[in-house]
Amino acid sequence: MALMISGPIALAFVISIIVSILNVGLGGIKDILLFGVILLLLFFFLRNPRFITFFEGYLEKNLEKRSDFCQLSEEALFNFDEYTVSEVVLTSEDAPLSNRTLKETRLQDCGIIVLSINRNGNVTHTPRGDDILLPGDTLLLYGRATQIKMYTEPAANQA
Repeated sequence: MALMISGPIALAFVISIIVSILNVGLGGIKDILLFGVILLLLFFFLRNPRFITFFEGYLEKNLEKRSDFCQLSEEALFNFDEYTVSEVVLTSEDAPLSNRTLKETRLQDCGIIVLSINRNGNVTHTPRGDDILLPGDTLLLYGRATQIKMYTEPAANQA
């Protein structure tokens, strides 16, 4: 939580320093050199492996102390009842999605995003609403697994 709060504050601080330097101007070569040395020291300090190791250990130790912190299992990370990516092949002319534009299918209204269309080895990444879905197309879909099954299983079952 502290990192989430301190990040924007530090960014605002740096921006305010840059704006004040641009408004007032630097007092001469001495100020420019001092500013450059500070930036250079900061750069080397943040790239120091010892500092990085110390900081990572500090964060890990403090996160493990927290009672509400837990590591998610692989099953929880890839909960397929939630959002997933699925590959669906339009198998027939009668499939509900066949011979329609993406806009006509209204898949996006149902929370399903068509990531790509593979037609005879030619892949269209991020297809547009006027792209037509044809029998034999392989669609890469992103959305809730239950929604994807509901809208695509009839397409696969009507072969």
